[in-house]
Amino acid sequence: MSALQELQNYTFVSKYARWLEDKNRRETWKEAVERVKNMMITTYADKGISDDINWAYDMMYKKKVLGSQRGLQFGGDPILKRHAKIYNCTSSYCDRLRFFQECFWLLLCGSGTGFSVQKHHVAKLPSLEHNPPEDEGTVYVIEDSIEGWADALGVLLSSYFSKPVEEFKQYKNTHILFDYSNIRPQGSNLSSGVGKAPGFEPLAKGLEKIRTLLNRCIANGQKKLRPIDAYDIIMHSSDAVLSGGVRRSASLALFSADDEEMTKAKTGNWYMENPQRARSNNSALLLKDETTFEEFQALMESVKEFGEPGFIWSDSTEMTFNPCVEVGMWPVDESTGKSGWQGCNLSTINCSSIEDEEDFYERCKAAAIIGTLQAGFTKLDYLGDISCRIFQREALLGVSLTGIMEKHDIVLSESVLKNGAKIAVETNKDLAKKIGINQAARVTCLKPEGTSSSMLGTSSGIHPHHAKRYIRHVQA
Repeated sequence: MSALQELQNYTFVSKYARWLEDKNRRETWKEAVERVKNMMITTYADKGISDDINWAYDMMYKKKVLGSQRGLQFGGDPILKRHAKIYNCTSSYCDRLRFFQECFWLLLCGSGTGFSVQKHHVAKLPSLEHNPPEDEGTVYVIEDSIEGWADALGVLLSSYFSKPVEEFKQYKNTHILFDYSNIRPQGSNLSSGVGKAPGFEPLAKGLEKIRTLLNRCIANGQKKLRPIDAYDIIMHSSDAVLSGGVRRSASLALFSADDEEMTKAKTGNWYMENPQRARSNNSALLLKDETTFEEFQALMESVKEFGEPGFIWSDSTEMTFNPCVEVGMWPVDESTGKSGWQGCNLSTINCSSIEDEEDFYERCKAAAIIGTLQAGFTKLDYLGDISCRIFQREALLGVSLTGIMEKHDIVLSESVLKNGAKIAVETNKDLAKKIGINQAARVTCLKPEGTSSSMLGTSSGIHPHHAKRYIRHVQA
């Protein structure tokens, strides 16, 4: 077996294969694909599309396409219980207090989060207000669930702000004493069947670091959070997101181009003094028609010296992006003007084994079918009705390509790409109508394809295999 095949097998077994208690082993690839396929057949049992589902997932079994990696990881009961688990990426604004616990919840679900801590968004957060009696404390018992962990953050924040999260308003201006006794011990099995429980310590450390940050803000005389404060709250909660001892949170922080503190968030001795900031990529959002050459050059001085931050050109400060910035999002409910979350689910076409144009077009159809099926999962009760409507409005897909340079003669042909994209769009349109969801506002994208390429044994996305040997780091 080649090293590349070993990488393929290890990636699948370590990250996606469920432990089968009755068989005392992990799933095979065939069993994992069947698990996800059966979830889709059950979900859409009354839609008359079982043939489409069977065909598309047979293409996945043959590794001609892949669906959402989150779908592969959590397919079955975990996704049916929490639909957010099927989404690779989400985005929102840090403009409301409940945002923090929602972001934490999504990270715990396994979704990547892109978020804006631009000045005008953070300015909408309520004022700090915390002066509880010194000799009194309120005990809060944390439930042993994703919702329980996220609620704990909401409770803590509600005790520090003038306008608490609505469901936790009774904790306003109190000193919270957390009871972690219900949280399962480190090493216990997770309900998802993938990974092990981290125990209570990561959550406790994160909450206490956030408490310390908030106390420091108040001691400094701050009435409001700065963007850097809001950012660090998210990062401390991200540090608590572990599975089996492996960190699994991915974030993108968007900030105002003139925010010096965010520009310098990863400069100097930050890795020792603020290691939580390693959980995100940070990028200044630059307006295409308004950013001057001098402003851009000033930002680039930091980039040249420290490699940080990144920058993103945009037409609007209200556009957000997923952590890899291949999917643009607009997380606003148009009927109310209120912000929420938007998400995108992904699927991938394996270009390395394409035989001819017709084969490519078949894969475009299969990837679009899987993506459209995934887009129907919009029961997001924890995020609320506004976010549900945003998800449903655009029903975003991300049909992408990996191993492009291995068959560049076919897949870099302009006419072939246009035809393939048209097939993906038409497939989505037809299937969306059958299952009763909106046609996707956007269907195709190109993404880095890190884990997907490892699973398929291809080069990553559009990048070629340019060397005889590689050193590949795999987190165990």
